[in-house]
This record gives sequence, structure tokens and C-alpha cells, in this order.
Amino acid sequence: MKQIVVIITAFLCFLIFGLCPISADTFNWDLSAEDLSLPGQDAGGAEVTINNNGDAAAIWGRSNGANTVIQVSRYSSSTKTWTAPEDLAVKPPGGIFLYIAINDTGNIVAVWTGSDGSNNILEASYYSSAASTWSTVENLSAAGQDSTHPRAAIDDAGNAIVVWSRFNSVNWIVQSSRYSTATGIWSGTDDLSDTGQDADYPHLAINDEGDAFAVWCRSDGVNGVVQASRYSSSVDIWYAPTNLSASGPLNPVGPYTNLPDVAMDNEGNAIVGWFQSDGTDEIIQVSHFAVATTTWSAAVDLSAPGQDAAPAVIAMNDAGEAVAAWKLLNGMNWIIQASSFSPDTGDWSDPADLSESGENAVYPGVGMDETGVVVVVWQRSDGFNGIIQESHSPDAGQIWSVPKDLSEAGQDAWFPKVAMSRHGDSAVVTWYRSDGLNTIIQAVILEIEGDFSDDDDRSRTDKGSGFCYINTVLN
Repeated sequence: MKQIVVIITAFLCFLIFGLCPISADTFNWDLSAEDLSLPGQDAGGAEVTINNNGDAAAIWGRSNGANTVIQVSRYSSSTKTWTAPEDLAVKPPGGIFLYIAINDTGNIVAVWTGSDGSNNILEASYYSSAASTWSTVENLSAAGQDSTHPRAAIDDAGNAIVVWSRFNSVNWIVQSSRYSTATGIWSGTDDLSDTGQDADYPHLAINDEGDAFAVWCRSDGVNGVVQASRYSSSVDIWYAPTNLSASGPLNPVGPYTNLPDVAMDNEGNAIVGWFQSDGTDEIIQVSHFAVATTTWSAAVDLSAPGQDAAPAVIAMNDAGEAVAAWKLLNGMNWIIQASSFSPDTGDWSDPADLSESGENAVYPGVGMDETGVVVVVWQRSDGFNGIIQESHSPDAGQIWSVPKDLSEAGQDAWFPKVAMSRHGDSAVVTWYRSDGLNTIIQAVILEIEGDFSDDDDRSRTDKGSGFCYINTVLN
């Protein structure tokens, strides 16, 4: 029998008027994390995606003792089961980066980089839900030079976009290719970043109609800038890149450097987040694209000065609400913070601390649905091992729950990834965790019970001078 555990957390509850406003939400985590990869060999690099029906897919790489096998598993919301791992490719170890995306009809695009014997090239496979089959693996990047850091997205019609960075023998260039359901083929390669300087770490967002944004970090010869390009599906073109950040120490070729992230709504508005030095510390900045004026806002600082913060992850819903999350050094430890964007006011909230201090919390991820429900995940030490934790908000980031452990204690768990259905009241989180011998890909599914479709349903009432928050979790 499920036991209802009620956790009551008071936030600034001064009770001047003898009233304590309440906000309640019911989150049902399947806390028995399911092993997606098989034991006996190490698996890692997992990415995950979910559609509005609650169907999900995950991709990872698993050693077979000599090479790395690219594997996928699909989750059915109707049967509440994951498929056995399916092998898509076998690649020599090293230089492997993966990504996966699903649409509402269950079509999936999976991409990865791996060696062709001479260089790391970008490969892709397309899953047709109608045929229940994966396509033959296709090379998307040209041979002869290395490619890395792919991202993929897919629209409602099944058209897909992939972006990556490729070395052209002089510099790293951000490139793109598009899959058309009308023709069943991938387009030729488009260069999105200008030649002459390095550009890397592209991220990608797409809406239901197939319009998209790509962002990356590019050197200007001395420092670097965060750039964005917009794709119009109606005219099938990428627009010239726009500089979003000021020139600064944004070396685009170092690991985990600046990592710009992007999210968009179905109207075509977008938000990009990144981190940049203010001369003393790394701070989180964002810029907002307004489709009505086709202009980007000036960069806005989200994290407080005086401490390092990095990197930014962004989620946005079709109401134009958004949440940014990042890690911040509070003088003792890295903690996870979040800020929310209101399209009504155009303002970002003050940062909220989501993780507890005392131990380092890193690798944030964020998902958001149409009603304003938000889930943020991260990895935090419990003093002995890395544990995957989450905090959620029923009201677009105004109120946050106390952190909850998703992975079991006793062994290290790393690198959580979260994907959230825009309409389907569900989310999926993956990570990889040691079983004492090897690292195993694990996943949990979230089902949100209750209707948070408007402010009254979210049960948030501002009375007196504070509020209380009741988080009801079914175990």
C-alpha cells in the first residue's frame, strides 16, 4: 500500500495575520530506479527525451570489453515499461557524444559521434513509430576531420534538425543538417558559424512547427561571444548569427566552457543562458528573443556577483514562462540555484537556493511543462557518495519543494539528465550509478497527479507576510 508522506517546509512564515498560505502538489516518483543497461560492463553518457504522451527514450554508450556499443531503450507510458537495450552502432572507445529526441507520434532521432578509423564522425539513425524500426545508420558529417558535441531536435511532423561542431583543418565550425519526412533523407550540411575562428558546444531548441534556434560559443580572436542563429521552417533558412554576450573570456574549446543553453516556445520566443566572467567571477546571464520584434534583449545578470556560477540550463513553456538553473559557489560549497522568468513583467526572480549547503551539488538539469510545473535535478554528495536529487515547483518557480533523493545511497551516481512532457504531466530522469563493479544507466519516471492549469489549481495564495508549502509525495 502506498504511504502518503507529507513534508511541510515553512518559507518566511511570519504569520503576522495568523494565516499561513498553502500551496500543494502531488508528485508520484517511481522511486525504484530501473536499470536500463545490462550489468557486467560500464555504461555512461546517457541522454533522455520524452513526448507529450509520456513516452520516452534514452541513449547511452556501453562497453563490450573492446568497443563502445551505442544503445537505446524506449519507454511506453501505456505499459509503463522500458524495452530491452537495442544496439544502434559499435564504435572504438573515445570521442563519443550522444543525443536523442522524440516527438508526439513516437518518432525518434538518435545521433552520436565515433571513430570511422581515422576521425570522429557524426552518425544518425531515425526511428519510425509507424514501422517500429530504426533506419540504417547514416553519416551526417563529412569524413576527413573530427566532429563532436551533437544535438538533435524533432518537430511534430517528424522533421529533425541536428547541429554539431566540426574541425575544418583550421577551426571548429558549427554545422547543421535537417531530416525531411517528405523525402526521407537528410539535407546537405549548412555552416552556421562563420569560418576563421573556433566555434563549439552548440545547443538546439525546436517548436512544434519546426522553427528552431541554435546557440554556441565562438572565439572573436581574443576572447569569445555567445552566438545564436534562428531557423525558419517556412522558408527553410538559417539566419545570420547574432552576438548575445559581450566579448569576454569565453574560451570556446575548453571542456564544459560557458555551455550556452536555449529553450523556446511554440510562438517562436526563445531564451538563451550562459556564464561569463565579470572580470572577477563567472556569472549567469540570459537573453530573450521576442518573435514579435525579431530582436534579442540585452544580456541580464541572474546570479549574484561575488561568487562563481556555472553553467546555465534553461526550460521554457508555451505560456512564455521560463526557469534557469545553475550551480553557484557560496563560499564553501557549490549549491544549485534557480530563477524564473515572467512573460507578463519581463522580469527574472531573485535566485532561490534549491540544494542544501554543506556538500557540493553540481550538474543541474531542468524541465518544465505547460502548466508551470518545473523539475530541477542535480548530483550532490552525501558525504560518502554522489546522490541524484530533485526539487520541483508547481507554479513556474515561485515555490520550491525540499530536495528529494532519487538514487539510492551506498554507491556513486553521476550526471543526471531530465526531460519533461510539455502537456502530459510526466518527466523522466536518467543517470549512471555504480553497482560496485560497473556503472549502470538508471531511470525513474515522474507522474504528476493533480491539475495545475491555472493559478487557483496551483493553490498558491498570498496572504499575510509569508507562505507555507506542503509537498505530498506518494511512496
